Amino acid sequence: MQEELVKEFASVYSPSGFRPKELIRVVSVGEASERETRIMYAESKREINVISRSFEYYPKVRKELIEASERGVEIKILLLGHRFVDERTRKVQSEVMKMVRSDIEAEIRLSKTSLPLRGSIVDPSYDYRTGKAIFVVEDPEMPLYLRDAAVTENPSLVAGMKKYFDLIWEYETITDNTQKT
Repeated sequence: MQEELVKEFASVYSPSGFRPKELIRVVSVGEASERETRIMYAESKREINVISRSFEYYPKVRKELIEASERGVEIKILLLGHRFVDERTRKVQSEVMKMVRSDIEAEIRLSKTSLPLRGSIVDPSYDYRTGKAIFVVEDPEMPLYLRDAAVTENPSLVAGMKKYFDLIWEYETITDNTQKT
């Protein structure tokens, strides 16, 4: 009897039977990463944090962000500061932010520093229970279309990314996008 119980419970409690959550999944930047982002925005319940150069892909995720805003999801958008982008990118930022402001309730800030990561963080929790994120690592030498994006539903990694976002948001941003940074 004892032998049978040990066999039965060993398979349940054995470290070899433990399968951790996947840390990240890699997708191509472009259509695949935009699809992942749309899904995350559509499923959001509490908050969406966006980190972007100019948020040029907004028209592709516009519907999902409008619906999230209508559900009461808090939306924050962090863009790369003017001193880190060229004139063309500043124009794109300006046009996109006009669309955003006319479509949704969102708080928008510009960074005072360069941003090593870009992406979105959705419904994070500091108790490591929920959240999803997608991000791209800044690599000026590599064209965006050749990069990959990382997607994670690992709540600890998402919480870490949220801390990164919150620290930059609180200490390294300005709110008036007409100022030079």
